[in-house]
Amino acid sequence: MVKLCSFIQWMLLGIVKAFKSPLCRHLGRAMPLILIISAITFSIEYVGWLDNFENSSLDAINLLNSPLEPSHLVLIGITDQDYLTYFSGTSPLNPEVLCRVIDAIASGQPRAIGIDLDTSSGIFQRLHVPETWPPLVWGQDAAFSGDQLEPVPVLGNQAIRKMDAAGIAALPQDSDGVIRRYLRAFPTSRDSAFSFPWEVVRVACNTDFEKNHPDAKKDLFCRAASGRDSESAKALRLNFSGERYTFSPLSVANVLQAAQGTGWRVNGPLHDKVVLFGGYYRAARDFYVTPVGKMAGLQLMAQAVESELGGGIRLQNHLSALILDMICGLILVLIHYRLRLALAVAISLVAIPLLAICGSAIAFHTFAWWINFVPITLGVLIHQLYNHAAEYQRLQKELVAYRESAAIASGSTHGIVDSPEAPNGSVTGERSACC
Repeated sequence: MVKLCSFIQWMLLGIVKAFKSPLCRHLGRAMPLILIISAITFSIEYVGWLDNFENSSLDAINLLNSPLEPSHLVLIGITDQDYLTYFSGTSPLNPEVLCRVIDAIASGQPRAIGIDLDTSSGIFQRLHVPETWPPLVWGQDAAFSGDQLEPVPVLGNQAIRKMDAAGIAALPQDSDGVIRRYLRAFPTSRDSAFSFPWEVVRVACNTDFEKNHPDAKKDLFCRAASGRDSESAKALRLNFSGERYTFSPLSVANVLQAAQGTGWRVNGPLHDKVVLFGGYYRAARDFYVTPVGKMAGLQLMAQAVESELGGGIRLQNHLSALILDMICGLILVLIHYRLRLALAVAISLVAIPLLAICGSAIAFHTFAWWINFVPITLGVLIHQLYNHAAEYQRLQKELVAYRESAAIASGSTHGIVDSPEAPNGSVTGERSACC
């Protein structure tokens, strides 16, 4: 017990001595500035004033990266030829033909099917959904009722199965008209409604797939679906740079033809996959501008779903950004404390872009948001240069004062005094030694 108390006392004394060290005092003097700049940067980023810089940087990075191959999702699109051949080039789509296509897709035994088509018309009451089909997620439109968003019923307002769901198939546009984000939920007059991509993820991750496939690991497929609804109201960025996928959709003609083969049900391309079915035909007018060019709405929905199923769209961690902001500032302070001015400035000019890029990668999982870490690094650099200048001026004044005091002390020691005024009132410039 005595040894423990002695150890604790020794530790406390060490901590006290450390806080009294010159380095700690130097860091302590810099902390108010670091906290102020970090708080200002956090506030500016939070209200969106840095969005234009971030978007420009993110768009540039997006164009430099090649897309990935999707591993969880298969797209089936109604092409212009399918639209003319099977649906006679008319909208709303024929419910009987649509039911035939969905039945062919269902026979491929997918995990879930997301249908990104407008089925709000009353004619879709004729579309009968068999109980043998896998879970379905219907994309639904939404309309404003006053200031509130109201989802439009699907399937002509007929009830859907308990295992099925419906989600709002919409994506928010940025101020420049470009699609960079998606929402997991939309605020409505009845609290909120999940978006189409997020409903697809939720339904796909809550099926009986694991019961029928005991060797499958849910956490490898659905790492995004548990405990993430708290982020539903936030506009999440579609990561076109790190998780941009190249989708090669199957046409309706290909699906109907392949469904006639025996291998379609057992080892087909849809087996145990999530399928998104929608329109690629021009008459649907479902194309949007993205940082990597024009994309169909179905492709954007697939981008969000595949990213979620592949581990979740990485969320922006503002708390981590704030902490990293302060760490970057302290690193620069330490550099200027330990090194001579010329070397410290040279290293700082190299360290500032590296710290900004690394901070962006750690906090936001992309190199594009480096601008968030520039204010703290530049602010600390300017502050350290100002401190160096102030210290130089202080030392100069002390040196002048020391020289003056030394000169006075030297004059007193040797008995050197100024000669008195001459009798005629003139002042002589000579000095005389006192006897």
